[in-house]
Amino acid sequence: MLAFKAIVLPFALIAGLGAAYAGTGCIRSLAGFSDLYAGTLDGALPYAGLTVLEGSFYGTTSGGGAHDLGAVVAYTPGQGLGVLASFNGRNGRNPRSGLTLVNGTLYGTTVDGGAHGDGALFAYTPAKGLRLLASFNGRNGKWPYAGLVVMDGVLYGTTAEGGSYGYGTIYAYVPGRGLQLLASFDGRNGRNPRSRLTLVNGTLYGTTVDGGAHGDGALFAYTPAKGLRLLASFNGRNGKWPYAGLVVMDDVLYGATVEGGAHGDGTIYAYVPGQGIRLLASFNGRNGKFPYAGLTAVDGTLYGAAFDGGSQDAGTIFAFTPGRNLRVLGVFDGRNGMGPHARLAAVDGALYSTTVYGGTYDAGTVFACSLPD
Repeated sequence: MLAFKAIVLPFALIAGLGAAYAGTGCIRSLAGFSDLYAGTLDGALPYAGLTVLEGSFYGTTSGGGAHDLGAVVAYTPGQGLGVLASFNGRNGRNPRSGLTLVNGTLYGTTVDGGAHGDGALFAYTPAKGLRLLASFNGRNGKWPYAGLVVMDGVLYGTTAEGGSYGYGTIYAYVPGRGLQLLASFDGRNGRNPRSRLTLVNGTLYGTTVDGGAHGDGALFAYTPAKGLRLLASFNGRNGKWPYAGLVVMDDVLYGATVEGGAHGDGTIYAYVPGQGIRLLASFNGRNGKFPYAGLTAVDGTLYGAAFDGGSQDAGTIFAFTPGRNLRVLGVFDGRNGMGPHARLAAVDGALYSTTVYGGTYDAGTVFACSLPD
């Protein structure tokens, strides 16, 4: 069984939930994004989740901003949304990942842009603004959809394409040394990783959307000493296309797949060394479908968001406790958001994240969902 040490970052108390709509359950709309066509620069289409820093929620949008190429944004309760920096292509373009906080600096990636058009790695601080740190060039990776994780003072991540076989990479960024290619996916050990890596006791775990023994995705591990290792393959029945990363709860790795399972609408699964992948629950449309956002563990329960499905066909917030049924906590209806894509952040008794669409301008929302008692 896996053993792990939880790391808890301090954050300021976040108070006050926004507007609720009848029949939507726990979901409260906090703010809506808009694009250039709305005459504002709030950013648009946020695929990424939120990171808490000094009482505000920070994130990225894939569109909007001064050049409509994406932005770094912040939501502060009582003050609303604001654009902090805009991507211009040279410093990156089209960020899809959330931000990683390291010693007061926020780090992230963009899918496109940079010096070679293959993606960029950047840093943001309120004092120094947005800074390009490194550009992907295909050889060291291409299209970094995933965010970053820190291990021993080094930033690690994945790219969806590029590398030795064109199927994606694992890379490291060391200040002063730039990007370093660590491993390339070859199809057999996985293909097209889209998720952030999960660190457990010196080992990085992750998933790939394609590849593996059946072509339906793979679960892998990486250490500097042992390199890249395939741990298990998805086969459709236990899930298909794991876009989201993994979360550790009670020494077990849990995750979600976008398709597969009993109804083809996605699954929740567990991975235990020596036992492989175990199907725990299947989505059926009514309780949600296509859970791109993955899972967040809080006090023995796994919470997540489904991109589609639910009573309004706009997505759901769900909860799953091992040994119990999958249950819906809230539904999106367009007004409070539509198409949640990012992992939920648990802060002071509530879950916070974004939706890609919905809201007044159909450019996405920031929302909260109160945790059940």
